[in-house]
Amino acid sequence: MMVYDADSATYPQNIAGNSAQAGNLAWHPGPAGADGSYGTNLWTWSLAMNSASQKKLAAWLFIQWATGKDAQTKAVQTGQAGFADPTRQSVFDGTFKQTLGNFPGYQETFEKVIGSTDIKFTPQTQFFETTEEWAVALQDIYAGQDAKARLDTLAAANTTAVNRAS
Repeated sequence: MMVYDADSATYPQNIAGNSAQAGNLAWHPGPAGADGSYGTNLWTWSLAMNSASQKKLAAWLFIQWATGKDAQTKAVQTGQAGFADPTRQSVFDGTFKQTLGNFPGYQETFEKVIGSTDIKFTPQTQFFETTEEWAVALQDIYAGQDAKARLDTLAAANTTAVNRAS
């Protein structure tokens, strides 16, 4: 099996007791481009606070907690995939690097590609519409709607929106 650009989905699977494949997973850079570059997109989660928020203090306190050294260190130590790649250099260089022994090839792969890695935005004319619909669908699921049915509906609506724009 190969997973490309989804390394955080594999970390928990390489921890003993989490998967039958624990200890059998390894990391390796993808193929270099025609120019020899390993340039790739860095997909990343972001936290932001809307200026129209009614609860700015609560939002700010959450962002401080979620991006704080203690929360990220604990997440790395407990293998929570949501923080698999910590954004704090001190956590990456400390606790996270200590776990890399469980991930054969990860450090070497990271070092090979990080210098040519960038956050690239892929233009899509329906980005805001489809992203908003995705967020609404997640809220519907959190509120109790059947996940599969709601995501099937979302996929059909977003496919129509994207094809309409083409």
